[in-house]
Amino acid sequence: WLRKKYPRVASLSQVEVEASDDGLNTTAARFRRKSNHEPAAERAGSYLLRCRIEDWHRILKVGCKAEFLMHHTGERIERAVTINSVAAWRLAAMTLLGRETPESSMKVLFRETAIGVLKDSALKYRLSVPDNLGTGVVMTSMLAGYLNRKNDPPPGYKKIWEGYIQLVAMSEAYELMLNMLTQKEGCLRQNSSSD
Repeated sequence: WLRKKYPRVASLSQVEVEASDDGLNTTAARFRRKSNHEPAAERAGSYLLRCRIEDWHRILKVGCKAEFLMHHTGERIERAVTINSVAAWRLAAMTLLGRETPESSMKVLFRETAIGVLKDSALKYRLSVPDNLGTGVVMTSMLAGYLNRKNDPPPGYKKIWEGYIQLVAMSEAYELMLNMLTQKEGCLRQNSSSD
């Protein structure tokens, strides 16, 4: 339909497909213009966003396991889908920002405790310490088994959400440990001051 409406515009090829760790991954559509047709370029740009929306739905369905909410009450499903939508958006943003702006600060998407856990994990496995968002996302996916070999493609959504689940659990354990240590120090100070 695009060629019929804008005959002077070159083809909008369907989609370029590349292999990733989670199978075939739809990445981008190519658009070449022979002349300046802004409406066609705008339409093609919105078509490109369709791939990202499909990836977000896949994260929501498979990663957040939204299909397991089928037989619950409407109110419960609404709450769960709302929370899972935010989680799916966060994972999609982590993947895209890690690829498109890898030099950004890790503080954009990771809390201080998560950054500390990633740095400790890197030291434990004798890897370089992550210092930006791109290396932080790769390190997160490595928690799920991504190997980060020389010729490997960037980590896919599946490895990132599996690694993020590991990272959240490790961060919560780290925070609990810190709380226990501060409480213990408080008790020791209180006992030493009463003596």
